[in-house]
Amino acid sequence: RILQAYHDDVVSGHLGINRTLHKICNRFFWPKMALDITRHVQSCVHCQSRKGVPDKPAGLLQCIKVERPFQKVGIDLLGPFPLSTQGNKMIIVAVDYLTKWVELKAMPTGKADDVAEFFVNQILLRHGTPEQIITDREKCFTSDLTQAVVKKLHTNH
Repeated sequence: RILQAYHDDVVSGHLGINRTLHKICNRFFWPKMALDITRHVQSCVHCQSRKGVPDKPAGLLQCIKVERPFQKVGIDLLGPFPLSTQGNKMIIVAVDYLTKWVELKAMPTGKADDVAEFFVNQILLRHGTPEQIITDREKCFTSDLTQAVVKKLHTNH
């Protein structure tokens, strides 16, 4: 009855373990009181349903050091978009991390061979081999073909 009055009652406020313990300690005592209060508060359905998920602290941003143009290139695939009159529904974008130069191309699919062709024609032949390619984990960037191209060029991915 004491736990219900000091924790569960409408006017008690469903306080946490420490605050409920402090309120009860001012007027009552029994052996293993702290353990009883802890168990009661942790088993309170109302408290548990309102308790938020503990936030994971945000990681620190890391500066990406770049010394020359097209040393590091970020590539991403956008879409699918509505089919264009030329039959394209995807857009591939590459951005140089130093100059922010953008290369992009509309493509019919986001398959690995289309990505590899874009990379060779728009990046490799025009700007040279980057030391690092930064992508997300999209299937076309993790395919065997893409990995083979990266390996042949001795590029970090």
